Amino acid sequence: MIIDNGSSAYKVKFAGDQISSHILNSFVAIKIKTNDIYISNEAYLKADTLNINYAIKHHIIQNWEDIQE
Repeated sequence: MIIDNGSSAYKVKFAGDQISSHILNSFVAIKIKTNDIYISNEAYLKADTLNINYAIKHHIIQNWEDIQE
């Protein structure tokens, strides 16, 4: 299994496959009042009410904890 942690998306595929089998947005959102954590598309759908963070910016990891979520 190959996981490509990109600045805007995580791409997952099996070795030898030409096309990624899964593509997920690579941002994490935290609801300030409750500290609830949302990832990928779930965070995108609630973006207007959440604080969104990108774990990777310009190919540099900004926050290891967000990546682990």
